[in-house]
Amino acid sequence: MDMVHQNLKDCHDSNIRATVNMVVGVPGETEQDVDEMIDNIVAARHYIDLVEGINTLILAAGSEYYKNPEKYDIHFKYNKEEIYRTNPYFIPVDDWYSENPYIDHSVRIGRLTRICSCLLSQKVKVGSFALDVVNNLMKVESEK
Repeated sequence: MDMVHQNLKDCHDSNIRATVNMVVGVPGETEQDVDEMIDNIVAARHYIDLVEGINTLILAAGSEYYKNPEKYDIHFKYNKEEIYRTNPYFIPVDDWYSENPYIDHSVRIGRLTRICSCLLSQKVKVGSFALDVVNNLMKVESEK
């Protein structure tokens, strides 16, 4: 992280724009990982122009997680072959979860919400795209 922080500072000092995109809820991610992510971004906030995107992991067709779910301890709530057959482009968020530790869609949304809340409270610049993603996900969750 020292090298990352120095690279961000060097970019800032050279007027090179630095933006951040993050994916939350990848298999194996822990609450400690999320805390470290928040701490690292907050520590570098003066050198980050914008947190451009914050998304939860999607099992998109062709991705490593989609192709090799067993390798990442990803499980399905019902028959895997049926899920893949009826969802050729991506696996719906409520149809899968990972273990060690357990992460499902509600855990991913909770982490996403916590990250955004912490970043905003620490005056990290979060872009409208990232905020729209969070707001849309929250709206969908509240309608369930």
